Amino acid sequence: MFELDMRECGDKMVTLGNQSPEAVRCFLDFCYSGEMVVTHENVDMLFQLASFLQVSVLFRACSDFLIGTLELSNCLMLLALAEGYGSASLLQRANEFVVQNFHDLSMTPDFLDMPLGVLEVCLGSDSLSVPSEEVAVRSSLRWTSHDLQTRQRLLPRLLALLRLHHVPTHTLQVHTRTQHQAQACTPPPPTHTHTR
Repeated sequence: MFELDMRECGDKMVTLGNQSPEAVRCFLDFCYSGEMVVTHENVDMLFQLASFLQVSVLFRACSDFLIGTLELSNCLMLLALAEGYGSASLLQRANEFVVQNFHDLSMTPDFLDMPLGVLEVCLGSDSLSVPSEEVAVRSSLRWTSHDLQTRQRLLPRLLALLRLHHVPTHTLQVHTRTQHQAQACTPPPPTHTHTR
């Protein structure tokens, strides 16, 4: 921040704004000692501060720590965090984790709230870990059905990413019938009428 062509370079001062006092204290200790222990308790605040102050060594340490904590229960949250803070290494590892654990993840409640972009990355990956393509089809339909009014229009995009030629025709017909029944049960979106 002080070395780049930014306002702080000339000012030699940074306004910390909403940074936690505990994070600032830990950061100052790090500046003086050159050592930092990243823990579950402090990683969030340190990651935010390292991103804000553009301290690459601390930023990498936080990214590496979070990579080591990746599991089904936090992978989507860490993916969003990586995107928010711009951590390429955490983003790559979280994406790989989601693709490699797609089948297990698709059975969790978190899967239903998976962002569209993440689902598209998974379905488009040659490394997608599913027992069969039918599992990917069922997962996509379940994700779509979770918010049918909003997501129904996204289904063609998702189906285009699937390898439907690996799914038996009978199975596709059953899924199509089920999807049509679900659509028939979904109330139409509210329409707004204007009166004079």
